[in-house]
Amino acid sequence: MTGLASIFERDRYVVLHSLLKEPTLGQFYRHARNKARLGGMDSGDDQVPGTPCAYGDLMMDGLLNALLAEIEAASGLKLFPTYSYFRIYKNGDRLARHVDRPSCEISVTLCLGFEGVESWPSRLPD
Repeated sequence: MTGLASIFERDRYVVLHSLLKEPTLGQFYRHARNKARLGGMDSGDDQVPGTPCAYGDLMMDGLLNALLAEIEAASGLKLFPTYSYFRIYKNGDRLARHVDRPSCEISVTLCLGFEGVESWPSRLPD
């Protein structure tokens, strides 16, 4: 078991810095922004109403598969990607603490990009 997998087993999460690098990171950020700009996303969901979101996007599903080996190594688990979901958060948006459905037993949260001085933090459970 790798050091990260031991941390994941103990804490039930692990932080992976710089999982995606340029130019790939920028390509996915531009894809997400373009999809929102062109109206290819839902207008929100129950968790963050009014915030563009998309389920099962072809490029994001491809990202699941591209990152699978790294996520498996970090978690120490054999995983089966189920689906992708992403949002374009706006200033003031907040995703409240919640419990995902069972198919999200293992989730990956990525910041693909942001406009501003710095991104805001992702918070993990206490």
